[in-house]
Amino acid sequence: MYFAARGGRLSVVQWLVDNGAEVDGKSSGNTTALHVAARGGHLPLVQWLLDNGAQVDEKSSGDGTALHYAVIGGHLSVVQWLVDKGAQVDAIGWEGGTALHWAAEGGHLSMMQWLVDMGAQLDDGTGFGITALRRAAGGGHLSVVRWLVDKGARVDQEGERGAPALHRAAKRGHLSVVEWLVDKGARVDVKDGAGDTALHCAATEGHLSVVQCLVDKGAEVDAMYWIHGTALHCAAKRGHLSVVQWLADKGARVDNAGGFRKTALHCAAEEGHLSVVQWLVDNKASVFEIDYKNHTALHYALNYRKWDTVKFLLSSSYNSSHRQHTDLFAALFAAAKADRDDVIQILLDYGVDLQYINAEGRTALHFAAEAGHLSMVQWLVDKGAHTTREILRCTTL
Repeated sequence: MYFAARGGRLSVVQWLVDNGAEVDGKSSGNTTALHVAARGGHLPLVQWLLDNGAQVDEKSSGDGTALHYAVIGGHLSVVQWLVDKGAQVDAIGWEGGTALHWAAEGGHLSMMQWLVDMGAQLDDGTGFGITALRRAAGGGHLSVVRWLVDKGARVDQEGERGAPALHRAAKRGHLSVVEWLVDKGARVDVKDGAGDTALHCAATEGHLSVVQCLVDKGAEVDAMYWIHGTALHCAAKRGHLSVVQWLADKGARVDNAGGFRKTALHCAAEEGHLSVVQWLVDNKASVFEIDYKNHTALHYALNYRKWDTVKFLLSSSYNSSHRQHTDLFAALFAAAKADRDDVIQILLDYGVDLQYINAEGRTALHFAAEAGHLSMVQWLVDKGAHTTREILRCTTL
């Protein structure tokens, strides 16, 4: 029944019902034949099902009705037929959204206009606080955005989740919508419920043209949120080099301490974005800046096993004068545990003591042995690691 309805096979559905199939029988997700027929725009089948006992407002999992399915499919004729047959125009479905919300998300302006004429409420507090305007902006549907604002939607309206339409448009990279909303009075530095500005959203997703637009229209380039930091932090964490470069050229400070006192270099190193790390270091970002845990960028690269980044940081920013630096001992143990003799060789070239004992009484050889890296154990021994040293009554054997 479900598959016949999905394909719009009216004669097959009729035969199945004549032979005992339930008109409102449910398939996966509690969907009925009416739901899938409406989604597919199969009007004759929708009409037949309703004439033969299908419930017009029957809900699937997530509370979707046939009207919601027809709206998402963009089938105005089916929407009109369902409403004429008694479907509730403001029934709440997935994510708390009404048919109008989903029409806005899909950019179906003529459908929205018809629904409003039938009594649908523009912004009635449903949709988990995601208004029709926010949905249209997130979908990049400028004509719908304009129409909603002309109908009285407020460009800076916030819902339960806090983010106005500008944030959704910026996050999705819809430049024309961003420009129009700002020109209509949307505040570029307003923060959403998470504390982010539209600039944070655009930088996180790497939308350079939107970042440029927002800054040109007055967004504060170093606006700070305590968790995410600045837009530069967001771009660095996602590896968006062009955004990082442009923000820095506009005055963003590369060593700004953001959430948990992380710098952009911490963020890029943690994710292993080598090109961003290289650019930041070349542009005077300090590799020795520490966060609230006293961790440097090298610590993060080590913890997350971003070995290309580890090698770059070691080769570009450390030297033999740092041979007693805690960063290098941390690198020694992490590399031994991960079977990375190339990293250890850099450390040995700097004069790092292969016999260094940590607070638990362990050397690099202990870590390699514990991890089961025979070739690393052999390599360390060849490099002079002591095999018989007893430390806290524990040997490598």
